[in-house]
Amino acid sequence: MAHMLVSPTPSEAEECAGTYMRGARNSVLIVVGCCSVEYVGRARSTLGWGERIVIVKPDGSVLVHQRAGREPVNWQPPGTQVRYRTETDNDTPMFVIYSYRFKPPEKMY
Repeated sequence: MAHMLVSPTPSEAEECAGTYMRGARNSVLIVVGCCSVEYVGRARSTLGWGERIVIVKPDGSVLVHQRAGREPVNWQPPGTQVRYRTETDNDTPMFVIYSYRFKPPEKMY
């Protein structure tokens, strides 16, 4: 069953992602919007603010795509743990997707 939110608040996005992804084991979450990405692990990288497509798959894979091109610019492999939160930065609430794994230790948010 597909569920779509258009221009949700960060807390609405968090609630929907957390509830829907927990309850539907075969669901894919697709988020389209302006975001930045931080990766810490075998290397360290920052992807500045821009329009992105973030895909969270049921196997734990997380892919971050730019507006053009077929290859993801950041990704996490299957088996990654994913959490959703609302955080505030300079009094601006934001929806944050955290993905992390332990072997090798790395995280992306």
